[in-house]
Amino acid sequence: MKRFLPTLVALLLLGGLGTWVYLRETAPKGADSREHIWKALPDDVEKFEIEDPAKRTKFLVAKRKDGSWWLASPEYEADADVVDQLKRHLSDPEVERKLEPQKDLAPFGLKEPRFRATVFLKGGGKRTLLLGEKNPTGSSYFAMEEGGKDIYTVVSYSADALMKDTNTIRSKVLMVFEPAKVDRVTIRRPKADALEFRRDGDAWKMVKPVATAADRYAVDGLLNDVKSLRGADIVEERAAFSKYRLDQPAAVITVFTGTGTGQSLTLSRPPGPGDLVCATSTRLPFVFRLGSTYVLANALKPLADWREKLLLQMDREQLGQVKVWQGALEIDCQKGTDGKWKVVKPAQSGTIADDSGLGDVIFESVYLRAERFVDDAPKGLKKYGLDRPRLRVLLVGAGKGNVPVSHEYLLGNRDGAVAMMKFRDAPAVYGVRADLLDKLERFADRFRGPVAPAPASPPKPAKSAPGKKR
Repeated sequence: MKRFLPTLVALLLLGGLGTWVYLRETAPKGADSREHIWKALPDDVEKFEIEDPAKRTKFLVAKRKDGSWWLASPEYEADADVVDQLKRHLSDPEVERKLEPQKDLAPFGLKEPRFRATVFLKGGGKRTLLLGEKNPTGSSYFAMEEGGKDIYTVVSYSADALMKDTNTIRSKVLMVFEPAKVDRVTIRRPKADALEFRRDGDAWKMVKPVATAADRYAVDGLLNDVKSLRGADIVEERAAFSKYRLDQPAAVITVFTGTGTGQSLTLSRPPGPGDLVCATSTRLPFVFRLGSTYVLANALKPLADWREKLLLQMDREQLGQVKVWQGALEIDCQKGTDGKWKVVKPAQSGTIADDSGLGDVIFESVYLRAERFVDDAPKGLKKYGLDRPRLRVLLVGAGKGNVPVSHEYLLGNRDGAVAMMKFRDAPAVYGVRADLLDKLERFADRFRGPVAPAPASPPKPAKSAPGKKR
């Protein structure tokens, strides 16, 4: 019997736990058995006052008609997230347990409270919470309502959420905008190229320092990073702008939404050890320390990281013709009505249908990605091997709505892992993967006729025998 006693005890405990879970799950919805000092809804809070007697500080936070929350005297915008947290704990302080009334409040730290929080509710209601010392276990604070008799313990995280100072409550949201409504972005970088981007439908175009397609994910990523940027803390020091080098910024990001002069975010890297980055903005013209460096690092990315690297991408199913020229050799590949590809020129080449080499050419030629941005405005093409290109490629197919489209590009010299490339009607030279050049040249070699042997040197004329003088 003793062998089975532990098992029996375990079964009883599991049964008891199951019963407790069942009763808890089947309890009426909305049932709340805990004690409350008072109970209201967070949306009922219209303003609140926080007082720290030891520091002799007191401030009032109130909601304006537009729904925003502001500190009063001096006026500062309040952080919406912090206010929401305060409203939640002020409307219903989270009680751990209720104690019996006590004649002497001093042992609980409530004779001279360490903190006072007054909440003003809709309809004119006003309640003041007094916070005293922590309980012996440190899990909660002793608390009571001003004018009341009962003492409670309020869980530590609820009480700590109320113990805010003005620096904590002040808004640290440096920029407020909707990324989808931004139509222009500029980045001024004293030690690098200034950048300007303009929205073009769902895409972005780079306007400065070169007119070209921009990487939409890079621009959208920057906007999202700036929108979510928060200051870690506010620097309240004299001459803080110059001390933290905001008068010598590392980058200034300005976003425009079609109206006004836009909002600007100024970023600096102050001297000294560590990776400290500071910021200010036209919205909140104060000095903020940032908790991370990612926004500045993003703004200082090299020019190539902002440019669209996808140069060409055609749907293979929509492609109908591929032509390749290598010198005088012309190769014309066409897709028949049966969906099979054939080489129709040179005529003597015969028909190649579903050929692996032809498949490689089609697969490689319709997708071009810039591995290197070589020259946006070349003065000449000879040094790139593009004045007399090694290969010329023409792609013909259908685009959106089956509208005919064509793309033509040239391939020149090879430079390591890239080959020089340019579109026929555009000046810029790019470096694309050299595999494209290699595969196209191997494909073209299949259609080149046999090389004629070099002609034999003509026999030298025989020397005539010296004649006799007559």
